[in-house]
Order: sequence, then structure tokens, then C-alpha cells
Amino acid sequence: MADNGYSAVKSGYVGNILPRGEHHYGQWLNNHYLYTITEAAKYKIMVNAHEAVRPTGLARTYPNLIGNEAARGTEYESFGGNNA
Repeated sequence: MADNGYSAVKSGYVGNILPRGEHHYGQWLNNHYLYTITEAAKYKIMVNAHEAVRPTGLARTYPNLIGNEAARGTEYESFGGNNA
């Protein structure tokens, strides 16, 4: 990414698009975000995680995690599976 002039990425998973029906705050997605943040740190890429897992303090260890928008926004209501 740096070769193309990018120093940051915004990732996100909104709605019911997780593989194998995994829960949004389950272990699979926690492991995925940890992997993403550590790999991005190796390449000095900042991560702004949209619809990420709840903040856990990872930004202390990985300062490249510059944002963790973990509040469930109203955009989620437009997807299937809404119980609101």
C-alpha cells in the first residue's frame, strides 16, 4: 500500500456478512482484527476500524490503530436480521 501512496486503511463489516455465521463480537472476529492490526503495523499502516469489536486497549500496544468505531450505528438497521 505504501508503494501506492497509502498510509492508512479503514476497514469495516456492517450487517450480516461475517463468514460461517460468526457472531460480530465472537472469537473469530476478535482474532481477525488482531491479525489485521498486527499485519498493518509491520508495514506502518494506520487502521481505522469501522464496526470493529469493542475497544479492548489494543491501541496501547498497536498505536497504528487510530480509530475503533465500535458503536453500532443506525446503518445496521438497513440490513437483514434487525431486531430493533
